[in-house]
Amino acid sequence: MKIRLALLLSIILLLSPVTGIQPVISAEGRTEVFSSEDYRYGLLEDGTATIIGYTGEAERIVLPAELDGHPVTGVGDEAFSGCTTLISVELPHSVTSIGNYAFSRCSRLAAIDLPDSLISIGDQAFFKCSGLNSIELPDSVRALGSNPFSFCTELTQIIISADHPYLETIDGVLFSKAGRKLVCYPSLLSTTEYTIPLGITSIGDYAFSECTRLTAISIPDSVTNIGDEAFSGCSHLATIDLPDSVQILGENPFSDCSKLTQVNVSADHPTLEAIDGVLFSRADKRLVCYLCTFSAEEYTIPQGTKSIGGHAFFKCSALHSVTLPDDVTSIGDHAFSECSALSSINLPSSVTRIGDYAFSACSGLSSIELPDSVTSIGDYALSWSGLTAIELPGSMTAVSDDMFYWCSALSSVSLPSSVTRIGKEAFSGCSSLTSIILPDGVTSIGDEAFSWCFSLTDIELPDSLTFIGNDAFSGCSALSTIILPDSVTSIGDRTFYWCSALTSVALPGRLTGIGDEAFSWCFSLADIELPESVTSIGDEAFSGCSALTSIDLPDCVRSLGANPFSSCNELTQINVSSDHPYLETIGGVLFSKTDQTLVCYPCAFSEEEYTVPEGTASIGAEAFFSCFALSTIDFPDSVTAIGEEAFFSCSGLTAIRLPDSVAAIGEEAFSNCFSLTITVGQDSYARQYCIENGIPYSCAEVSG
Repeated sequence: MKIRLALLLSIILLLSPVTGIQPVISAEGRTEVFSSEDYRYGLLEDGTATIIGYTGEAERIVLPAELDGHPVTGVGDEAFSGCTTLISVELPHSVTSIGNYAFSRCSRLAAIDLPDSLISIGDQAFFKCSGLNSIELPDSVRALGSNPFSFCTELTQIIISADHPYLETIDGVLFSKAGRKLVCYPSLLSTTEYTIPLGITSIGDYAFSECTRLTAISIPDSVTNIGDEAFSGCSHLATIDLPDSVQILGENPFSDCSKLTQVNVSADHPTLEAIDGVLFSRADKRLVCYLCTFSAEEYTIPQGTKSIGGHAFFKCSALHSVTLPDDVTSIGDHAFSECSALSSINLPSSVTRIGDYAFSACSGLSSIELPDSVTSIGDYALSWSGLTAIELPGSMTAVSDDMFYWCSALSSVSLPSSVTRIGKEAFSGCSSLTSIILPDGVTSIGDEAFSWCFSLTDIELPDSLTFIGNDAFSGCSALSTIILPDSVTSIGDRTFYWCSALTSVALPGRLTGIGDEAFSWCFSLADIELPESVTSIGDEAFSGCSALTSIDLPDCVRSLGANPFSSCNELTQINVSSDHPYLETIGGVLFSKTDQTLVCYPCAFSEEEYTVPEGTASIGAEAFFSCFALSTIDFPDSVTAIGEEAFFSCSGLTAIRLPDSVAAIGEEAFSNCFSLTITVGQDSYARQYCIENGIPYSCAEVSG
C-alpha cells in the first residue's frame, strides 16, 4: 500500500468548500504526517485529524475518536486501500468525510458502520470491496463522489431512510435528489432489464459498472449527461439507444461491454453521431467508443476527429492496425490499453498528448514512432507493451512515471537532450535493456526507475544529476560498475540492492548519506571507499556484501543504522581512527560512542566465545546477525537493551546469561537460535528461558 502526502492534501482541498479548514503545512511546504499506533494522520488548522494510512493487519477495527488528543474528523484518500485483512470497520461519530478510494480493494470488508456525522463520501470510496453485500447511509450524507460502490460485485442493498434529505433509492437503485442523478445500480440486483426513471438528468461515473446481469437498459429523454465508464463491464448488454437529450458523454461509457454490438443514435442527434457503428461526440470531435465486438483487423479513423477518448478502444483484441487522421491532437487515458493484437499505429505530427496507460499491455506493439509534436506522455503509457526500441521526441522534458514499466522486450532507448527527469519506475522490469545514455541535463532519477533491469550492464550518469531515488537500480544484477557524479549528495534506500555483479563504485566527494540497504546483497563488491563527507550510513547499508573484507569509516560518520554490515561473512576489518569522535572498535568489534551501543560484531571472526565490554549499554539491531561460530556470549551489568534480530540465526549459540539490567528485548532478537537456553540473573536467583519464534519464554511454559 503506497500512501502519498499529496493524497492528504487532495482530500482536504476537496472538502474545504464545506469545512473551510486548511491543512497544517510545515516550514518546508509539506503537509505534516504523524503516527499513532497503527494509524498515520495529518492535522487540519482547527487541530482535527484526518487518517491517511493504516499499517495494522486487524480483521475488525473501531477507529479511534481521537489520535494524540486530536479529534478524528476524516478518513483520507486511499487511507485503508488494499487492507485485505479487514472484515469490519466502525467509524467514530466525529468523522465527517471519507476520501476517494479510502477503502478500495478491501476485498474481505463485509460490514462498515457509518456515523450520523458523516457528510461526504469520495469517488469510488469502496471500489472493489467484493465482500460488501449491504451498506446503510445515514441521513447526514449529502455529497457522494463517483459511484462509491463501483465493482462491489456482491452488493445487493444500499439502505437509506425514506425521508433522507439528499438521497433516495428507487427499486434498490441509489439516486442523488439534488442533481436528479443515478449514482449506483447495485450489480447483484436480480432484474435483467432496467428502465431509468423519467426525470433523471444524469448517470454518474461507473454507475452501472460490472452489472453483468443486465441485458437491456432504457434511457429516458430527460438524461443529458452520461459519466465516465457509466456502463463499463456490463458484459451481457447487447444494444443500447441514446436519446437526443444526451449532451455530454464522459470517457467511453461502454468500456469492456464485451457483447455490445450496437449503440444507436438518431441521424439528426444534436451532439452525437455513429459512423460505421463507431460512436463520436460532435461537440468536441472526439471518438468516444469503438465496439470491441467488431471483427475488423484494421480501422481508419475519419478525418476531422480531434481526439481519441479515454478507453475508446479498450480491450479491442481483434484490431491489428489503426490509422489516425492528421487532425488528432490527443490520445486519452487507456485509449488502446489491452489491444493485444495491435501491431501498427501511426501517430500524426498533430498529436501533443498521450494519456495514462494509453498503449499499456499492447503486447503485439513492437514499435511506435512518437512525433516531435508530443509534449506530454502519461504514466504507464507504454507499460507491458511489446516494444523493442523507442526514440522519444525532442520536445520531451521528462520520462513519465512507469512509462515503460515491465516492457520486457525493450532493448534500445534514445532519450533527447531535452529530458531532465526520469520518473519513478520509468524503466522498471525492462529486462532486455542492456545500456542507456542519459542526457547531460538529467537532474533526477525517480524511485525504482531502473529496478530489475536484469540485463543492464552500462549506464553513465551525467554531471547534472542531483537526485537518485530509492530502489533506482535495485535488482540490476548485470551492472558491474557505477560512477556517481560529484553533484550527488545522498544515496537512497536500496538504490543498488541486489546488484550482484557490482564490483566497483565511485562515490562522489560531497556524499553525506547512504540509505538503508543501499548496497545490500552486492555479492561481488569487494572494495568501496567512503568519502570524508559521509555523515550517516543507514540500516543494513552493506548487508550481504559477502566479498567485502574490510572497510574504512571516515571521522565524519556520526550516525549508523541497524548493523550496516550484517551477513558480510568475509568482513574481518572495520577501520576507524583512534580519535574518531563518534565510533570506536574494541577487539575489531564496532561500537557507537554516542550511546554506548555495540553496532557490529564481524561474523567472519572464528572465535566461539565473546565477552561484551563493560560500559556497553545496548546491543544494536542485527549486531550479531548470522554469526554461526559463536557458542557463548557474556554480558556486563551495564547492558539494558537488546535490539531487533540482534542474534538472528546465531545457530551455534547454546547458552547465554543475561543480567537483570536488561529491560528490553527487540522482536526476533533470538530467532533461529534453535539450541539456545537463556539464563537471567545471578546463580541464586537464576531464571531459565527457552526460545520460541525468537522470543524468550520460561522453559517450563514452553514445554507445557
